[in-house]
Amino acid sequence: MSEEMAKKRFKLMRRLYELTAGEEGQAVHFNKMQEQLGFSTSLLQDIIFYLENEKLITFQSPGNMINITPAGAAEIEAVLMAPDKATVHFPARDNTAAKQNMEMQMQDSYDKSQSFTIGESRYNELQELLQVLSASLDQLNLSFEQKARLQSELGIITSQMLSSKPKATIIPGSVVTIKRILESAARTPFEYEVLNKITQLIG
Repeated sequence: MSEEMAKKRFKLMRRLYELTAGEEGQAVHFNKMQEQLGFSTSLLQDIIFYLENEKLITFQSPGNMINITPAGAAEIEAVLMAPDKATVHFPARDNTAAKQNMEMQMQDSYDKSQSFTIGESRYNELQELLQVLSASLDQLNLSFEQKARLQSELGIITSQMLSSKPKATIIPGSVVTIKRILESAARTPFEYEVLNKITQLIG
């Protein structure tokens, strides 16, 4: 398996996890997944065939609907929580450029030194903060890659907040990642304001 193919398989798995909140009962249509990822039909079919064979997803035909399996959700969560450790299907970061590039989207996505509880008051604060960030992405002094990572983390948090069975470690990890993205680019008063709100939120 090439590093490039591993990267594309992970990209599909992470996006599927975000769109379904890791819930097996939620499904994403083939066409929507293709639109989200920008893959050719043949490439997406090949990746789906592999991931279904590995029991990370199920593909409903007819219907063309893709579901994540509990095993698939668990493996993505393992990667998000400890990107420096290999899983069965996705390698850990190492010194090779290819694998470092593969990890770019999930780099620093979980920091074990950071933990906090989302109580009712913080839930409301976090929800308001997400709305502000989502509506103000164009005001942030971020590179294309930073903005893509920020949008990805916002999607993860939103999906977890909407989930009936949210994973306790995922939201804090994504909030910490957003904080680090803003710290690397905080220059405008608005960016500093958002960063300060995040810092107050996580303590």
